[in-house]
Amino acid sequence: MIHFQLWEEIFASLRRNKLKTALTGFAVAWGIFMLIVLLAAGNGLKNGMALNYKDDSKLAVWMWSGRTNLAYKGLPTKRNIQFTNTNETILRKDFDASIGELSPLIDMRGKNVMYKNEKGIHDVRGVLPEFVPIEALEMLPNQGRFINQLDCDHKRKVVVVSSKFVQDFFKDESPLGKQLSIDGIMFTVIGVFKEVPRSWQKLVYIPLPTAQSLYGFGDKIHEISFNLHMQNETNVDESKQIMDNIKQRFASYHQFDVEDEGAMGYWNTLESFLFTQKLFAGISIFVWIIGVGTLIAGIVGISNIMLISVKERTKEFGIRRALGAKPSSIIVLVVLESIIITAFFGYIGMVFGVGLTEGVNYVMKQMPMDETGAVFFYNPTIQLDLVMVATVLLIIAGVIAGYFPARKAIRIKPIDALRDE
Repeated sequence: MIHFQLWEEIFASLRRNKLKTALTGFAVAWGIFMLIVLLAAGNGLKNGMALNYKDDSKLAVWMWSGRTNLAYKGLPTKRNIQFTNTNETILRKDFDASIGELSPLIDMRGKNVMYKNEKGIHDVRGVLPEFVPIEALEMLPNQGRFINQLDCDHKRKVVVVSSKFVQDFFKDESPLGKQLSIDGIMFTVIGVFKEVPRSWQKLVYIPLPTAQSLYGFGDKIHEISFNLHMQNETNVDESKQIMDNIKQRFASYHQFDVEDEGAMGYWNTLESFLFTQKLFAGISIFVWIIGVGTLIAGIVGISNIMLISVKERTKEFGIRRALGAKPSSIIVLVVLESIIITAFFGYIGMVFGVGLTEGVNYVMKQMPMDETGAVFFYNPTIQLDLVMVATVLLIIAGVIAGYFPARKAIRIKPIDALRDE
């Protein structure tokens, strides 16, 4: 009966102070809700970044030639620098210890590809067999092979296509052994690779020597791709040193200033990956700060409202003391009120926060991926254990917020409390 009366008093007090209860509850629910939403958003960004890099070689480098911006030893500016097969030879000879797989590239944009009545515009890329681990290509099982050294040595007219290409051109037919026309030249399909979502370019691959011979490039190449070979695969300084040495060697060969950024450029996957990791780590820390700040604001709100509530009930507590109520019963009454408010509204905030993030996650999974395949936001959810910890912390804060003002109030003499308005 005593316990029943206690709970009855608590709920009666909450009903009498509906506005204060609502304000306190809103502060609690909002704090939990915003913490969940912010942390989920941070996770969504981090997961999107991880998905973009999931299938990439983390040590791949792509180099290209350009046009000089600086004069060099009497030579004019605006000179075109052209990579050739000699650049490949230099890399294999002088940087053998620092470079793993290597493949020069010929990129041919917008080629007319035809099979029977199916036509399309596709990009054709001439590569060497070593290109597979650089691009992290995955050949489909029982769907042929990639370009090999014999294809290159004999300048064979063979082509490797993507799984999407097969769907568009061959429908239900097996593509292996079929003849494709690429700008009027017939190629035999020898393999099918798995097209990853980020491959927005409609690429097909042919042997590099074949591309150079059939399409009039001679020994020219457009780009050079390779995997770095390092003792520490996460050491950005080591990778930068290797690239500086390569640029210095190429600058000497092509006669351009090593400081000339226009003459030669490169993209280092490791640098890009680690930079992106640091960027999102910073974003994650920032989101945590904002989220925890919001939670603290909720805790402060609870404390202030409970302090005011206890202050306004000083006379009530004095009457209770005068009627023989124990100080501990008053403290229990206030603390339980605080626990009920924080637990109930904290749960509401948690449900709405988790519900929103799961809803966003569901909608995003149903949306078709854009043609670029780039993912910037993925799986914006949060671990439930973290949510529960935050809710428990709020409840503990509610206990403290109710306990200390109540303890202070019961120390006032009943006669003084009865005088207090």
